[in-house]
Amino acid sequence: MGRRCQCLHPNRVFLVVILLIALLGLAANAGTLTPLRHQDTVVRIHAAREQSPLWVDGPTLTPQALAMLHQIAAAGDDGLEPADYHLRELMTLLAFVAPVGEPVWADAEAGSRAEDLLTDAFLGLGVDLARGRLEPGALWKAWSPAGVRPGPLPRLADVAIGLPGAAPVRSGAAADTLLAALEGCRPTQPGYRELRGALTDLRNIAATGGWPTVADGPLLRPGD
Repeated sequence: MGRRCQCLHPNRVFLVVILLIALLGLAANAGTLTPLRHQDTVVRIHAAREQSPLWVDGPTLTPQALAMLHQIAAAGDDGLEPADYHLRELMTLLAFVAPVGEPVWADAEAGSRAEDLLTDAFLGLGVDLARGRLEPGALWKAWSPAGVRPGPLPRLADVAIGLPGAAPVRSGAAADTLLAALEGCRPTQPGYRELRGALTDLRNIAATGGWPTVADGPLLRPGD
């Protein structure tokens, strides 16, 4: 399932991210390292790529890094929390170049850490889109749905391993591939699309003041 990359201009991407952080109160604590959810798979991807960077091109963010940050910022559209995909720590790794505020990795150490975080975020977001953030058994032990499709982790790892190194992919082709892989993880059932639309509608209602209230008056009883 292909999909052309809808990457925003870098400044717009980070404006979205920064505003999201402000709205959700995700102020980052410098020096705080978040654990990797899929550390073994991240290590395997880096080894298979022979440490060829995927998200970092010197101080520059690759197109797929910008696309991935935008996907993290938009995770709430699927009922997920951007903070679960290392958003706080990633923001501590960035610097913004004057006068236009172009984002870059703060230094070589930040770029190295970003390779781990964004790879883990890519895997984690894909898994959560496909399977949900919680295992059904964690909510109800008797819930063991039949016919559950295999998790997408091996396929996502293969996608990351198969991409070329950072320098040749500035055209955005790698970003398109990563976005298509994430889109392929999203459920295709009509009910999921309807729930996603309902979530957007409810957030729009909340953003415009919420549900209308009933004016004070006498107690209402059945038949009134």
